[in-house]
Amino acid sequence: MEILLKVTLPLITAIVLWFLKAAKERSTIGLAIFAEINAICEIAEERAYLKGLKEQAEELRGRGEGDDTAQSVQVKIPDHYCRVYLNNLDAIGKLDADEAELVVRFYQFIDSVVQDITEGGVLTEGVTNVESFDEAITIFEKALKAADQLREVRVGKAAQPWYKKLMRMVA
Repeated sequence: MEILLKVTLPLITAIVLWFLKAAKERSTIGLAIFAEINAICEIAEERAYLKGLKEQAEELRGRGEGDDTAQSVQVKIPDHYCRVYLNNLDAIGKLDADEAELVVRFYQFIDSVVQDITEGGVLTEGVTNVESFDEAITIFEKALKAADQLREVRVGKAAQPWYKKLMRMVA
């Protein structure tokens, strides 16, 4: 019996510590990525990027007959705007599946918009068709919606009782 205790106690302790370490890592990665998504959304809102795209689209819609004036928009966005996400791509699988899906959706949508509005993008060259702006607006709104959905999921999980959080950690 004494030998069994000497073997099982360290084994159980190691397993519990491993679960706790994995849960802390998952929580930390999730918080960091969530913070980055929130910061990106807040910056975009503060700088009125979506509003600017909509205004440019309206200007194209309001052109007179035969007016081929092109509209363009260019925003300087650093390559490292999503460094937390990029540095944790290998850890996305540690997030809960519903969170991981929304994180990936957000970054795919926002990357598409960034490609359109940074140097060399379709909207930086000047376009005469409003559809290009409408597509960027729709994709931008989908990114913001994914961020809102992620926020709702995380708030819902934070409000869960401790035993449900424990079950998520084990599952």
